Amino acid sequence: MQIMFSKSEIEKYFMAEKSAAMWLMIFAGVLFIAVLVIWIIQKNEISKGMFFPFLLFLILAFASGYGAYKKSDGIRKSVIYAFDMNPSKLQHEELPRLQKLGKRISRLMIAEIILLISGGVLLFLYYKNGTPVLFGLGTGLIIVALIALLFNYPSYLRTERYLEGIKLMVQH
Repeated sequence: MQIMFSKSEIEKYFMAEKSAAMWLMIFAGVLFIAVLVIWIIQKNEISKGMFFPFLLFLILAFASGYGAYKKSDGIRKSVIYAFDMNPSKLQHEELPRLQKLGKRISRLMIAEIILLISGGVLLFLYYKNGTPVLFGLGTGLIIVALIALLFNYPSYLRTERYLEGIKLMVQH
């Protein structure tokens, strides 16, 4: 199957990435409110266990969302220019960047699956007769891992489609 690759495909990719980054930052803001509620209002052991995975995730989500949002337009302009004026730049700069990004997202998803499993183990071990803080930690890890996977999997698919398009462009 041959895919047509054009400037509009480049635009779509970067607009989708920028939009996902914006939603990630918005989600981090909402999660910040949830963390405050957990810390201030819910003063039980389970909530204390959930606090740290939520806090860590919101910091990482906002930082990565902001970074992607900020870089997106510059990279998009550079790639569009290279598409028209310097196609070899696509091969020497954009292709390696995308391959590196795909590997990084894959590693993140593996780490998220490990967190999901770890959270499940904590949840199972401490459900009835355990430490409520560890039960809360397990619950928090599961929630955070699922949310992270929900953001990263579509990003991985977009990156893979875009990478295939760049590979086609470079071959011709």
